[in-house]
Amino acid sequence: MGLYNIYDTNTANITSNLVKFDNREYLVWGNNGEDLNLAASAISVNMSSGISPSLITNVSFTAMKRVWKVKETGGDIPSVKVRIPQHAIRNITPPGSFYMFISSTGVFDPTADYRIMTSDGNGNLETDYDFDGTKYITFGYAPRVEFLRSILFDGNVDYVDMEDALNLNNSAFTISAWIKRAPSDFYVKSIISKRDNPFTKGYDLRILNTNKNSNILEKRI
Repeated sequence: MGLYNIYDTNTANITSNLVKFDNREYLVWGNNGEDLNLAASAISVNMSSGISPSLITNVSFTAMKRVWKVKETGGDIPSVKVRIPQHAIRNITPPGSFYMFISSTGVFDPTADYRIMTSDGNGNLETDYDFDGTKYITFGYAPRVEFLRSILFDGNVDYVDMEDALNLNNSAFTISAWIKRAPSDFYVKSIISKRDNPFTKGYDLRILNTNKNSNILEKRI
């Protein structure tokens, strides 16, 4: 760990680093000595933490068993750079992302904070964090999972019903869309619409049979 940057020697740090500790400020850390080769453990983190209104998205990550305790004393020490060898994080299945997990209690549950770690180009992983008081950290990995979501509209009976979830402004709103249609399709088609049964009020975003720009033909709420 280092203030602003990590240097090979104290001399290089003193002569080159613009960020300094104040007198009697300390940041001390140590670990529980667990073997890095032990079977990985699962850590659950709320990836939507801090979003208002409250939203919970608990995601499980793979983490090493070794845990570090970091204690700040003597004042408010600014953000520090944290660097570890990438090979220290075992039991991974690329592609994915490396993380540093932060806990105030030593228990890594969905309330834990996290930082994404990036490569420094020399076989190490880095991130920055402002440790306040006493924190516990560990490191882990999350494989990238891809979910393909698409809908094929066949032009006959396929549609998506969003009910009244758009909650548009009754006095003014804008709707836009990218549309790709078959060259032989010259019919008027609705892209998105909300209308009552007799079609006396609502809106209808259509693509015209001229195969040109879409137009809002109705906008009566």
